[in-house]
Amino acid sequence: MTPKKNYLSIKWIKFGDDLDENFESDRTPELHAAVEYLAEEAPRNQRVVDGDIEWQEVEPREETELGNILSRVTTVRNNFFHGGKFPRFRERDAKLFRACLIILKECAELHPELKNYYRWQLEGTQG
Repeated sequence: MTPKKNYLSIKWIKFGDDLDENFESDRTPELHAAVEYLAEEAPRNQRVVDGDIEWQEVEPREETELGNILSRVTTVRNNFFHGGKFPRFRERDAKLFRACLIILKECAELHPELKNYYRWQLEGTQG
């Protein structure tokens, strides 16, 4: 995390690049399915094209597998909190969000400090 003005900014892509060596997208069937879904149903951004608002696919921006995956996870996150919401996308949005949660859980498992910090959330227990 990097401090910016009075808040923290997470460097998601660097985080992904740092963990990439240990990331195995097919470690579990659930993780494999989440990564595949995120790749096949790539998140889109709203853009203004010739005065009209359109959804455009976001191209991967990073060189590592996990860097690319996390760039898409951040797009889903940004769309969820800031993007337009339309009823016809609800099922797709929910599937994208679930895939991102599975991927983020795997990232926490790969990072010893995060795993320890979020252990109770990842395991569903407190303490």
